[in-house]
Amino acid sequence: MQTVNGSVYNSLRSVFGYTAVSSEEYGYVFASDSHFDIDPALLETRFDQRMIKTENFRPYIFYDAFSPLKTAMVKERLGKIIEKNKDMRPSAYLYNLMLWADIQGSNLLMPLLDYSRELSVLMVILIIAASALLWRRNNAVYYSIFTTGYSAMAFSVMIILFYQSAYGYVYEMIGLLTSMFMAGMAFGAYIMKSVSRPMKWLRLFEAVMIVLFISSPLFFKQEILFYILSLFCGMAGGIQFTLANQFMKTADPSCSVLKGGLPDTARTAGRLYAFDLAGSFLGALLTSVFLMPIFGIQNTIIFVVLIKAVSLLLLFSIRHEKA
Repeated sequence: MQTVNGSVYNSLRSVFGYTAVSSEEYGYVFASDSHFDIDPALLETRFDQRMIKTENFRPYIFYDAFSPLKTAMVKERLGKIIEKNKDMRPSAYLYNLMLWADIQGSNLLMPLLDYSRELSVLMVILIIAASALLWRRNNAVYYSIFTTGYSAMAFSVMIILFYQSAYGYVYEMIGLLTSMFMAGMAFGAYIMKSVSRPMKWLRLFEAVMIVLFISSPLFFKQEILFYILSLFCGMAGGIQFTLANQFMKTADPSCSVLKGGLPDTARTAGRLYAFDLAGSFLGALLTSVFLMPIFGIQNTIIFVVLIKAVSLLLLFSIRHEKA
């Protein structure tokens, strides 16, 4: 709780010229560009002069809420926190999640802060190990779809969180942003439903996706661009899934043979979909509760670009299609 309140308090102090706090029983933080008074006697005098009629509030509460001793203790406690909640690194919501988890008797999220560096190194090691195992293998396509699901969902989460940071609300906008993503996915799958040399196109759009993610900060400047970015992310995901499915059909000569009552084409599509969903799950989870609040949006983008770059290299290692 101290970390949550301290990160918000530090953010306010870095932006506004004047800040003040109430005693911890009330939990208020005040900020303004101009000077304001919280002297209990002065506030009581102003309250009496205005002859404000209230049913429950009494002016003696000022002396408890703004006791100099109590407010000094709160400032000292919050001042021990060095974290700041920022638009590009919204850490306060993670601390709130950890607070609620602690209230529920769970310490599941605590290692995220204690071992954040170790977890980051482990993720990089897993990426390198996967690339080594899949080098020059057609199964690298499954890794590509896994990273596509991961990156598309990661950017969906980033778009929503940064939208809220920029405009202060989400509500029905989450539905609109998600609709744009799904529409883009459907359109991307439709336009690539029948192409020749799918691996060539898959490599191309893998590179396009990397360029899109690198340039994504440019889309965070105007509201309409958030929807366009969500549309493009969905299109990239739909295009790559369709191309991967077409390639795996041609890469496996036995795909027309029935096995266990199902044609291999259905099995291949099912496996691709499973990898896509697994990547989407990890993309939503790791981005929202680990990467963005701890490392910020910029480092999260770098990580997504890294895994897609590895995926692109793996696709170029496949020598299936002929010129």
